[in-house]
Amino acid sequence: MSQTVIFKVRMSCEGCVGVVKAALETLEGLESIDINMSEDKVIVKGEVKAEEVLEAVSSETGKKVSLWEAEPKSADIVEAPTPVPQQVEAEAKPEEDNAAVAA
Repeated sequence: MSQTVIFKVRMSCEGCVGVVKAALETLEGLESIDINMSEDKVIVKGEVKAEEVLEAVSSETGKKVSLWEAEPKSADIVEAPTPVPQQVEAEAKPEEDNAAVAA
């Protein structure tokens, strides 16, 4: 089953992009690679597992690789309701009787 794996890997030049691409091209089941160097973002599509993608790039390039943190879509954002302050009535404490107890 085809899936999309999006991950982050630091790339500072076209050489970095080439090394990452070469590492990914060794994967079986790969359908496409989309690399955005300015965002350090790589999108891989195919019959691949995320763990295999990350391992291939990490071991072949020596670079730190992590899954891309998805930004929530505006439809997925639910704002928590603002809490309404409740008035708490102070409990009346019975006054203590200070009368001396006769022995």
